Amino acid sequence: MGRLGARMLARLAGAAVMAVAAANAADEKTVVTIYAETRLNPVIAILDDTIQSTLQSRSANPIRFDIEYLDLSWFGGPGGEDLHARVLREKYAGRKLDVVIVCGEAAIAFVLRERAALFPGVPIVFCLADYETIDATTLEPDVTGVTMLMDWTGAVDLVLGLHPATKRVAFVGGSGPTAYRWERNARRKFAKFGNRVEFVYLTGLPMAELLKSVAGLPDGTVGLFNVFLRDSAGRTFTTSEALELVSRASSVPMYGMSESMFGYGIVGGPIIDLAGQGRAAAELARRILVGERLGPADIVAQHANPYLFDARQLERWRIAEDKLPPDSVVRFRQLPTWYLYRRQILLAAALVALQTLLIAALLLERRQRKRAERRLDERLRFETLISDLAATFLEIGAVEVDRKMDHALRRIVEELRVDRASIIEFSGGELRVTHSSRQKEVAYLPAVLDVAGLPWIAQRLCRGEVVSWSRPDELPPEAAIDRKTIASLGVKSLVLLPFVLGKGEGGVLACSLLRDERKWDDEWWRGCTSSPRSSRW
Repeated sequence: MGRLGARMLARLAGAAVMAVAAANAADEKTVVTIYAETRLNPVIAILDDTIQSTLQSRSANPIRFDIEYLDLSWFGGPGGEDLHARVLREKYAGRKLDVVIVCGEAAIAFVLRERAALFPGVPIVFCLADYETIDATTLEPDVTGVTMLMDWTGAVDLVLGLHPATKRVAFVGGSGPTAYRWERNARRKFAKFGNRVEFVYLTGLPMAELLKSVAGLPDGTVGLFNVFLRDSAGRTFTTSEALELVSRASSVPMYGMSESMFGYGIVGGPIIDLAGQGRAAAELARRILVGERLGPADIVAQHANPYLFDARQLERWRIAEDKLPPDSVVRFRQLPTWYLYRRQILLAAALVALQTLLIAALLLERRQRKRAERRLDERLRFETLISDLAATFLEIGAVEVDRKMDHALRRIVEELRVDRASIIEFSGGELRVTHSSRQKEVAYLPAVLDVAGLPWIAQRLCRGEVVSWSRPDELPPEAAIDRKTIASLGVKSLVLLPFVLGKGEGGVLACSLLRDERKWDDEWWRGCTSSPRSSRW
């Protein structure tokens, strides 16, 4: 190919690249998302992440996101919204926008008021808006969104159900447009309760004064926590930061309704699903991007707020779970030590069992064979090693315990001249092999043994009894099922030494011979099981 042909190919390739880029640019959709508050607010972070991830995963077109955080509670102030309007008007003048997503009532009111100047003709999708506020607002034909239920009535009903002696409800909140909107909404809803309960409003206070007030709340009071982004002294917070301070100082339990409060000090409440709000708003925006015309008739009502509770707060305020509403979800339960460290405890107990059996075996060998002084000294050194391991097993991690366990099982196989030595854990209806060592030509045990195939043996092990036989025909007639299972495993002689960690929990050390029979001496394990249930570790 000549130089001229190469130039023509290069030009064609460049033109193709430019055509693809132009096509991608034509297909790209621009979405503007506007939030009432800063992304430092956990509510905004949840909504922002959910909206972007949902749209990007559900849309066939590339999407450009322009994101605006108005920070109205932190930096609103006199003339703040006018300044935002001027900046946004200049920023987006002449830009082609496909949809605007607005989150938070203060931002929604701002955008709807300034829409003609800021986003003329651009479809609007809103979320995190109280349904009563939206019902009272006249919306244009291309405005739709997702409403939420600020269930203050349900929250008070919950409080009175869990605390029947409640005489007053302390409403705790901060300053700023969002806090004031929610407080006005709450005051309207509280009118339903009339003289049934007194409402005290601890709002618009400096944080230091608020902490003193909640610390001095009398008996018969329960708190309801509102959004808190700024105190009256101008100090800024996130709601979760403010709630942690108030909850620690409070003399009474606190309840709330926002997902951003959960886990930071509230007992619980009818919690608004923030991620659900974001997903629903993103789905409406996606439908608009593919050409659907949506309006007020397409508004999604998310009013089924689940009851969520913090187990730590239930325990702190001594609230019984059986008093909670049906279908309540309780999180942050503290697991018992056994469930948190079950494996480490079991491995440690197995090490103690190994130590006991090895020491007994070494003493028996010394008495029966009268080995030479050199061999006796070697065994005594090994006994000392096992004792040291047992004394230090609590100071080593689970991985180190595994290595020590495998080493000890290998020594049992070598010193006792057995074909296989295993640690088996009781687990429900199963016997699960956790560690095993064997002679080279001997197969490993199956990883799991069904208790149904070993009923006679399992019954005795659960009672803490040692099970042993020199040959299978020593088993009694009632162990017929066990004899069949043992035969399938090829075992001729066997010793099973149980260790028990608690009621129904424990394991067993198994030493078996597959090629020969051996007469076992009961003195090997007599020191381990001086009573039927003495093998507790």
